[in-house]
Amino acid sequence: MNDSIEHPMEIKYFTSPWCQMCRLQEKLVDEIKLFAQWQLEKVDVDTPDGYKIAIENGIQETPTLLFKDEHDTFKMVKNINVDLAKQLISGWTKSLEAEIIEDDVKTEEWLSWEGQTTV
Repeated sequence: MNDSIEHPMEIKYFTSPWCQMCRLQEKLVDEIKLFAQWQLEKVDVDTPDGYKIAIENGIQETPTLLFKDEHDTFKMVKNINVDLAKQLISGWTKSLEAEIIEDDVKTEEWLSWEGQTTV
C-alpha cells in the first residue's frame, strides 16, 4: 500500500474485555492492520467514549470490524474474514489512487489551458 496517500476510510474494531470471541479475533485484526498500513482504531465498548462511538456507528455486538468512508459502511460481525477485509482495503485504496490520478490529470489539463507550465 502507498503510505503517502491519505486514507479517508476509517477502520474500527469494536471489542470488550469480557468478550471471548474478541480475544480470539485479535490476531486476525492485527493481520488486517498490518495489511492496511494505516490506522485501525480499537474501541472498547465498555468505556463511556467507546460506548458513544459504538452507538454513533450502529454497533450492537462485539466483535465488530467497521470499514467506513464518506459514502459506504461495511461491518463484519462476530467472524472476522481476513481475505474479505484485504479485498475491501485493496479496493478502497485502488479507488482512492484512481481519484488522485484523475485529479492530477484534471489539474494538468487546467494548468495547460490557463497557459501555465505543468510540473
